Amino acid sequence: FGVALGFFIGYTCGVQFSTDQSWRIMICLGSIPPFISLISVYFIPESPRWLIMTERPGEAKRALSQLGDLNIDYTLQAIVDEHNESKAFEGILFDKTTRRALLIAAGLGIMQQISGTE
Repeated sequence: FGVALGFFIGYTCGVQFSTDQSWRIMICLGSIPPFISLISVYFIPESPRWLIMTERPGEAKRALSQLGDLNIDYTLQAIVDEHNESKAFEGILFDKTTRRALLIAAGLGIMQQISGTE
C-alpha cells in the first residue's frame, strides 16, 4: 500500500507542478521527512542496553527514567542479566566447534543472494 501511495503522490505532484521547475518542488518535498528525522535524533536518549554494554549503569538508569520506566531497578537488572547471557552465547557462537557450521550457513546465504534463487 505504501508504494502505491508513493506512486500516486508522485503522479499527483507531477501533474500539479508540470512546469520546468517542478523538479525543485519535488526535491524540497522529499527533503522534509529526513530533516524532521535529523532534528528528532537529538531528543532521543541513548539506549540503556548500549550503556550497560559500555559499563555505564548510572547513565543507563538516567536513560530509563527519561523513557518513563516505572520499575527502573528491575529493568536494569534484566538488561544486565540479558547482557551476561549474550556474552555466553558469543562464546558458543564463535567456538571452534561451531565455526565450520556457521561459515557454511553464512556461505549458503550469501550464495543464495548472489545467484538470485529463492
